[in-house]
Parts: sequence; structure tokens; C-alpha cells
Amino acid sequence: MAALLEIENVTAGYGRNQVLHGVSLAVAEGEIVTLLGANGAGKTTLLDTVMGLVRARAGAVAFAGETISALATAAIVRRGIALAPERRQLFGAMSVEENLLLGAYGRAGRRAASPRADLDAQYRRFPRLRERRRQLAQSLSGGEQQMAAIARALMARPRLLLLDEPSLGLAPLMVAQIFQCIEELRRGGGTILLVEQNARAALGIADRAYVLETGRITLSGPASALLENPAVQDAYLGGQGSSSRAMEERIRARAALYPVRR
Repeated sequence: MAALLEIENVTAGYGRNQVLHGVSLAVAEGEIVTLLGANGAGKTTLLDTVMGLVRARAGAVAFAGETISALATAAIVRRGIALAPERRQLFGAMSVEENLLLGAYGRAGRRAASPRADLDAQYRRFPRLRERRRQLAQSLSGGEQQMAAIARALMARPRLLLLDEPSLGLAPLMVAQIFQCIEELRRGGGTILLVEQNARAALGIADRAYVLETGRITLSGPASALLENPAVQDAYLGGQGSSSRAMEERIRARAALYPVRR
């Protein structure tokens, strides 16, 4: 299938510090693609480059067949890409509902429909946010803030959702809830590029995966193939215990339901 998002030989960084070195990857419509890597590998920089927050020094980013590398972030959002950033980055002194409504701001001029239906959809997806919609965002727990960050991104009705470390700092029960939400988005036809250090959880829901090390893609392929790769096991999975075997069975079962797109 033709790629919805295509990153081709992108080099990017901050000042004199070059972080990405000729990175290429693609995401087809309807896929979950996960990007694995250690802290400092360049994962967030790659997402920020897609969003226009960091400018590519070389290479190109294309979305739906259009090169977007030179576009402003607001224009990229209007094209149909939304980011739920690392550490949520909510406006703490605003209410939960005000934060969510900000997510619909990029739709101005693109869709005339009221965001009320979208708010209701997010409250059905995250009932806890409905309960806390009048509270200040800074009063939410970490898991609730992550729900709000994802809901805010979805308010833009994106064709492509970028998730940056959605499980960061969360308790295991909340991590399970967040990943259940991601799987539900996948079943609904959503397209997601997921940056995640929790390799087991990420490979468990992804169609395909890439490994980014020191700003370079070093491995790529179906999630099941990367799960069995000794280098991935050593670096990210910590060996093949019983939990690893259970995850492997889950990935293989999921692969049978959702064949990887070529």
C-alpha cells in the first residue's frame, strides 16, 4: 500500500547538534507502526520533525503524497496530523474541557461542524475525563493527564496520530488502559505512529516496528519478527521468560487478524 506518512533520508537536530542521520520510515493508512529506542536515540526529535517543530536539514517528510517539510505546524495539523506529546504538556491552569477544545482549534476553516460531538466521543472513550471536565488539568493524575492528551489530539480528527511515550511514568493498570485505547483506535481504522520504551506493549499492538539507535534506523520489520530478533530481545525485552512467550503468542495471534501491509 502507498504510505500515508513517508520520511525519506531525514537529517535534523538542534543548533550544531545533529540528532537524526538519514532516517527513513513509512506508515500506511490503518497501520500502527512503533518506533523503539533508548533515551536520547532521537525518537521525540523525529516526531517533532514530522510536526514542523524541528526543521529537517536534509531529506523530506511527505503526508498523503504532499511534501510537508517546509510547512508551519498549524498547517501540518490542518492537513490531518496530531501529536500527543511526551509528558502530556497540558495547560494546567485551564479546565480539562478547555484543553480538549483546544485540540479542535486546528479544524477552524476545515470543518464547520461543532466540536460538541467530538467532546462527547472523547468522554465516552475516557469516562473519567467527563467526571473531571471542570477540574483544572494540573489537578489530574498522571494517567488522567495522558488520557486528556490523547483525547485533545483526537479532537482534531487526525488521519495520523503521533503518540510520544504514552506509558511514561504510569502505573501498570493505567498503562494497560492506555494501550487498550490504542488498540480500539486501531480497530476503528486509525493510523498511529507510536514512540514507546515499553517494547513488549508496543510490539503487542503494532503491525510493524523500527528501531532507532543514535539517530539511525538499525532494524525494521513486522512486530513478530522483531520480537524474535536476538538484538531486540537483548536490548529491549530482557530475555525470553514466560511473559515474553505470552507476548509472542499474543503478537502472532494479532498478526493473523491484521496482516501486515506491504
